[in-house]
Amino acid sequence: MQTKVKKKRKKARKGFGKIFIILIISLYFLSRIFPILGTNSQKTVYTEYGKIENVIAVTGYIARDEKVFTNTGEGEVKYFVSEGEKVSKGEKLAEVYFENLDEKYVQDLEIINHRIENIENKKDEKPIFERDINKLDGEINVLLQKIQQDVQQGDYQHLSTNKKSLQELAEKQNVITGEKSFTGRSLSELQEQKSILEGKIKTSLQAIYSDYPGFIAFGNDGLEDVFNLISLESIKVSDLETIKKNVSKNNETKKDGNSTLRIINSHRWSIVSEVDTEKVEKIQVGRKMKLRKQGEEREYIAHVRRIVTEGEKSLLILDLTELMEGYYQTRAINLEIILDRYEGVLVPNNAIVEKDGKKGLYRVDINGFVSFLPVKVKGVNREFAILHEGTFDETNKETKETVKVNTIKLYDEIVLNGSKVSEGEKVK
Repeated sequence: MQTKVKKKRKKARKGFGKIFIILIISLYFLSRIFPILGTNSQKTVYTEYGKIENVIAVTGYIARDEKVFTNTGEGEVKYFVSEGEKVSKGEKLAEVYFENLDEKYVQDLEIINHRIENIENKKDEKPIFERDINKLDGEINVLLQKIQQDVQQGDYQHLSTNKKSLQELAEKQNVITGEKSFTGRSLSELQEQKSILEGKIKTSLQAIYSDYPGFIAFGNDGLEDVFNLISLESIKVSDLETIKKNVSKNNETKKDGNSTLRIINSHRWSIVSEVDTEKVEKIQVGRKMKLRKQGEEREYIAHVRRIVTEGEKSLLILDLTELMEGYYQTRAINLEIILDRYEGVLVPNNAIVEKDGKKGLYRVDINGFVSFLPVKVKGVNREFAILHEGTFDETNKETKETVKVNTIKLYDEIVLNGSKVSEGEKVK
């Protein structure tokens, strides 16, 4: 009888144990479910350091301070420079041969000038001309050996050129030492011969020299005289339409090859862009701005020269001194003009709300509850805002005192859409 009672008690204890375990498990799950049911699930993000820019994408039209040498196409031209080369003031750029000028005249004139200088300085002519003669003899011997070697090896590729060079050297040697020599002539005879040669050369040859330091370019687009730094002083919005039409026909300035030589002042050039008037209302003349070619990272510094406004459209005229690759070849380029740039705590614009007349956002604490935090905006674009970090100064409207306000920090967790939550709400 006692054994049966013990067995019943034992079964009862086991039953209560199972119920107790089930109750504990149920309470655990209920404790997890009710907070979830009471939570307003919202997406959150962590603040990060970032940069934003406000830019204007434009097509810029280049105006240059340049000079076109139009007479280079009237004769045979010998260039002493190449495109893109930088030259100094007074440097010889080219020689234009208007007739069939014999280069021998130029060689003879060089020798006569050498001889006159020698006589006027009362120097012994013999050592000077001996050096010239020895130098010519050496060059002739080297060339003769080269010709003989090529003939022996059956290499006739350069034979014609070498023979011509040998003939020129021999002619020059004859001028110095032979019957045509100037060595035995008096100063008056030499000066008379010099005048004759200079007259022949002057009528057949014109030398072109640079007027100022700059870069060399070939070809022209016909806009050099109508679209330059001087004409920008009186340009109108409607005038740019004429420039656009011309550029659309031939954007590159090389349409006539090497027949036209230009020199471009390396220190002055400008960019003219048509923009909406509302976008330039806050830009002041004289302001320093940055710009870059679209798709490139390199930035250039420019200064606002003029702003010409006609109704809803304006011309933004920028002066530059930095060299931009290819600026002397083209007339139109695609640019990004940087109006503003901000750095700091980067947040989505949707996170910022207004509460009691103050801008702020909702920061999530360690327990998942949100609290409103005032912020001060440095700058915004369409998607993001840059905020002051840590603290910012604020003036009390009543006391007029400046106080520091605690604000957002890097890597704080914030609610992505601030308008969907309220103070003290649990979001996670």
